Amino acid sequence: MSGKRSGFTLLEVIIAVAMTATVSLLATAMVSAVSTSREQLARVTQRDGQIMLARWRWRELAWQADPYPIRAEAGRPFDGTPRRVTFWSWCRGADDTESPCFVAAAILVQPAGASLALTAGGRSDQFPLLGPAPTFRFLDDDISPPRWIESWVESRRYPRGIAIVSAAETTVVRMRETAR
Repeated sequence: MSGKRSGFTLLEVIIAVAMTATVSLLATAMVSAVSTSREQLARVTQRDGQIMLARWRWRELAWQADPYPIRAEAGRPFDGTPRRVTFWSWCRGADDTESPCFVAAAILVQPAGASLALTAGGRSDQFPLLGPAPTFRFLDDDISPPRWIESWVESRRYPRGIAIVSAAETTVVRMRETAR
């Protein structure tokens, strides 16, 4: 009789099944990690887009700020505290024309994080902010040397700039130097 074998031994079959199971397990873990990374990237990208939109709207409204709009309520002055700012500006309407509007901005601090609540021209939005407990600061250039202060008492005079300051980032917006 010849010692010719046909087929695989039980040990060879068990090793092949174990190798297949290991490769399948690693592939499943990799697919899951890629899916999780993709979801995290989508969330971060959405948040970054919201932050960019907030900066753009904030800069536009602050740059257009005007202490003397043609309006009956024009007596309402600029007012600022570390958590809230109100002033007159020019807002772009749906028909792309600009008209005077009152701007109210507030920094809301919640357990989930801070956000900028912005109301202007009948439109209200809320945008995420980076860093814990951000505050508003105001650039006073009527004093020498110019410096950033924490509050701006009701005044027809506008600060030279407004900053949103936190441990993570600072956004500085220059105010218009003259009335329209």
